[in-house]
Amino acid sequence: MTVTPSSFEAQMRYLAQNGYTVIPMARLADFLEGRIALPRKSVVITIDDGYRSTYDIAWPILKKHGFPATVFLYTDFVGASDALTWAQMKEMSASGLIDIQPHSKTHSNLTMKLADENDARYRERIRREVDAPVAAIKDKLAVTSFSYAYPYGDVNDYVVELLAKQKV
Repeated sequence: MTVTPSSFEAQMRYLAQNGYTVIPMARLADFLEGRIALPRKSVVITIDDGYRSTYDIAWPILKKHGFPATVFLYTDFVGASDALTWAQMKEMSASGLIDIQPHSKTHSNLTMKLADENDARYRERIRREVDAPVAAIKDKLAVTSFSYAYPYGDVNDYVVELLAKQKV
């Protein structure tokens, strides 16, 4: 779940020294859709949640190696004491190396109803979990979302349907 700065640096150095091609998430999406081929030994780097360490630690290491990465952000976290700010994300995004994509609004499990939720309330909450981060990233960073990381990796048909409507 976490990687020390020295371990992250060692991992990036390994990729650089061993013939790996680090590609942006958008290229992976194009590959999965059958639009492009990828070089052998291609990898994608992703970072979840939006912790400040992404800006302070990971980004300088990624810049040093010229490696792109995608930060999957849950937007309610932005601005917390240990979280990224919109200004930091704008700076990283402007570098061309870091892409910001949605990871939900609150990082709640999208497949589970809360104790007091009926079906209608669940659907409305999940709609906000999908729509709000897509809109916030577009508004604050002028970035169109093309991918979405499900919190905890959990997803159901309703979430997939909402993302398809967003074209994410």
